[in-house]
Amino acid sequence: ALLVFFCFTPDKTVYKNEDSTISNEFLREELNFTDEQYKLINELDKDVLRRHQTVLKLLCQRRYQMLNELAKPNPSTEELNKIATSVGHLHKALKTQTARHLLNIKKVCTPEQSKKCSSIYWRLTNIVRNVQKNVRIKKNAKDVISSTITRT
Repeated sequence: ALLVFFCFTPDKTVYKNEDSTISNEFLREELNFTDEQYKLINELDKDVLRRHQTVLKLLCQRRYQMLNELAKPNPSTEELNKIATSVGHLHKALKTQTARHLLNIKKVCTPEQSKKCSSIYWRLTNIVRNVQKNVRIKKNAKDVISSTITRT
């Protein structure tokens, strides 16, 4: 997890140019987008995708700054707090771009497609919740095992 935290790069995100086509292809198929809708969503998302990539690069830079600060003999808590605040602002910017992307999708949808799109969002939300729940279960199990080993 630490490696992913500090070394994440935007190369494999669904917002990268090649991969956004895949993502939009999924939408095209799931929502039965017309050619016109598909072209429109790609056009609307150009700015969103550019900003998204910029934010991801800045996040990566801040994470490296944090790692460098932590590697110092006497890391500065003040500097680590500044970096953490910056990371928080960047996460907000990332979520803002995600919201803009989702709103762009909604703009091009017909009312029927919009209902189906909402259904897809809810399915994704449930998948995320289940993943988070499984992570908590694994962490709790690890804590129980760890405390059992410590006591023996």
